[in-house]
Amino acid sequence: MLLNDMRNYPYANHFNIKFITICLILVIFVSGASLYKIIKIKNNSHFNPSSPSSLYYAESAFQYRHAEIAATEKNPFHILKNDKFVQYPETINVFKYETIMMEFFCGFLYRAFNFGLPFNLFLIYFISFFSSLSLVMVFLIAKKLFKDNFVSLGAALYYVTTPASCLRTAAGSFLREDFALVFLLLSVWLILTQLNTKPKMVLSSILGLVIVFNLSSWHFNHFIYLCMLPFFFWIFAQRPNLLKNFSYTFLIIFLAGFF
Repeated sequence: MLLNDMRNYPYANHFNIKFITICLILVIFVSGASLYKIIKIKNNSHFNPSSPSSLYYAESAFQYRHAEIAATEKNPFHILKNDKFVQYPETINVFKYETIMMEFFCGFLYRAFNFGLPFNLFLIYFISFFSSLSLVMVFLIAKKLFKDNFVSLGAALYYVTTPASCLRTAAGSFLREDFALVFLLLSVWLILTQLNTKPKMVLSSILGLVIVFNLSSWHFNHFIYLCMLPFFFWIFAQRPNLLKNFSYTFLIIFLAGFF
C-alpha cells in the first residue's frame, strides 16, 4: 500500500497544484470584477457615500427600501406585511406580491456582518462582489460541458470582460438579477451534474432548494425556468430513467407551492 501511495503521489501533487492555480485565477477574476464595479460606482456623478440617494431611482428605490427595512427595523416582517408607504391607505402585503428574498438576504446579512459601514456602502460592496461570483458558475458549467480547464477559464474570462455582465451593476443599481443570476447558474450546474450521476438524495434536495430560493428572488426566473421545460420533456422522453435523479427536486418544488 505504501508503494502505491508513493506511485500516486506525483499525480496527486500535480492535481493539487493545478487545482490551486485554477482557484487563484478565479479569485483574481472575481476580485478584479468586484473592484471594477466599485470604482465605477464611486466615480458616478450621483454617488454620495454619506447618503443612499444614488440608489433611490427606478426599481432600485423600491428594492433598496425593503432591504433597508430588513436591515434596520425592529420588526421588518410586520412593516412589509402591512406596507402603507407603497399603497396608502389600503396597505399592501409585500410578501404576497413581490419576490423579496434578495432584500431580506442582504438586510439580515448586514445585521450580522456590517463591519461598521453605513447600509448603502455595505450594499454596494456586497452586490459588486456577489454578482461577480456568477463567473465562477460560468466556469463550473463550462467545465461540466467541455471537461477542459483552459476552455472553462476562457469562458469565465469572456464572461467577466463582456460589458453586459457588469455595466448595470456598475451604474450603481440594486437589481435582483445581480443576486439571482448566481443561483440561476448554480441550478444549471446542479442540473448538469444530476444528468451524469447516480441518484443522490442530497444533491437532488439541494437543487430543489436552490430553485425555490431563486424563484423567490426574482420574478423573471419563472419565465427562465419555463423556457427550460421543453429541454426537460425531451431529455426525460429520451432517458426516462433520469426522472429518479430529480425526484426530491420535484418534491421540494411541489411542497414550496403551498407556502
